[in-house]
Amino acid sequence: MHHQLYLGRVFNPLGEERVEYCADGGILVDQATGKVVTWGRGDDLIISGTEAAEKNGGSFQVNHAYKEMYLIPGLVDTHIHYPQANLLARPGYDLMEWLEKSIFPGEIRMRDPEYARTVATTLLGSMLEAGTTSALIYGVTYLEAMNVLCEEALVKGVRAYPGKMLMDQGAPPELLDASAGQGYEDAQKFIANWQGQGNVQPSIALRFALTSSEEQMRLTAKLLDEHPGLLFQTHLNENEREIAAVAAQFPRSTNYLNVYEYYGLHRSQSVYGHCVHMKDDEVRSMEAADAAVAYCPCSNLYLASGLFNWEQLAKLRVGFGSDVGAGYTYSVLENAKLALVLQKLRGYQVSPAKIFYHATLGGAKVLRNEANVGNFTTGKEADFIALDTSGDFALEAALDGATTSEEILLLLIMLHQRSHVKATLIAGEQRYAAVG
Repeated sequence: MHHQLYLGRVFNPLGEERVEYCADGGILVDQATGKVVTWGRGDDLIISGTEAAEKNGGSFQVNHAYKEMYLIPGLVDTHIHYPQANLLARPGYDLMEWLEKSIFPGEIRMRDPEYARTVATTLLGSMLEAGTTSALIYGVTYLEAMNVLCEEALVKGVRAYPGKMLMDQGAPPELLDASAGQGYEDAQKFIANWQGQGNVQPSIALRFALTSSEEQMRLTAKLLDEHPGLLFQTHLNENEREIAAVAAQFPRSTNYLNVYEYYGLHRSQSVYGHCVHMKDDEVRSMEAADAAVAYCPCSNLYLASGLFNWEQLAKLRVGFGSDVGAGYTYSVLENAKLALVLQKLRGYQVSPAKIFYHATLGGAKVLRNEANVGNFTTGKEADFIALDTSGDFALEAALDGATTSEEILLLLIMLHQRSHVKATLIAGEQRYAAVG
């Protein structure tokens, strides 16, 4: 037995409107397994931890490094693009212009494995710096570049769900699968190579309806049949010009979601990015299928896509997505902050507890990994981050006036800066530490 107690001010999400807080708390971690033993009041855990070590043998250590910091579960990013890690804030008025002008040309560079490794390092390092410990990741069509990403993810420790991109039309030829059949075969190879490899769990990724032929969508459905335990990710109803193009390309479909339904892609393992312009019948279909949504506030604003209607989608599993590179920040908390403000514009009041939940445990539910991550329940992986507010005079002054845990949590969200992330731990192992 080797237990370590991390002291700090602990926030633990239990549900959409339920967050527990302990100002003099601690998280007890079994360092041999990387799992949470328990959490609670620090002084009580010191006593019980010392007694357990004396009774059962082994070691017990108290870590004071984060005692004056806020400890929260690792953040979950439900929508991020690997090849766009070096393409943040690129020109393009809306989604379609941005893809054609900036993104497709930039993604072609991923054919070079050396360049792909620099991008993978940037992606994973930036996520850890922002406090992200789990992420559903869109990849590229190039198998070698995808292998590079997974190799780096194993080194960095991020819980990665990368999908080899499936696309065989509607983009520059160099970026496409050689054929629908080749894309299917490459996806099978990728899954076979990486399924069950530590913290890497492959997913199945189809960019969107406009960049895949009917044959490719049918073969993607075959992949989902053959791998029912894997997540499926694609885009849905992000931009009005995109929606019009889908309607023109698939005239027999009654709406955008119906395209995916028709080809057998609409399932409980589906995670749809954006969902900004949803029809009521689409929402009902998603509820029936128990599909999930990746909400990407920063990206939706940057590309002028529209305002996400969370109230309309309230019954669905929802997580935040940074959507790097249309999203201009890796920070899930920055996206959570923006979501809270934008929902006010729609007349929908969301509490700090709800926002916090969807950045952590709610995101874990989108990835169907809530049994293992998302909060500090006994037996879960000890993924957490330490937020240091001591150098932020405005935030510290505001915190001094806070009288409830809800007020503290609201301030931590609304005044959050990425520099507040002092450390990121995954399975009890420090994977990022701020310099200074």
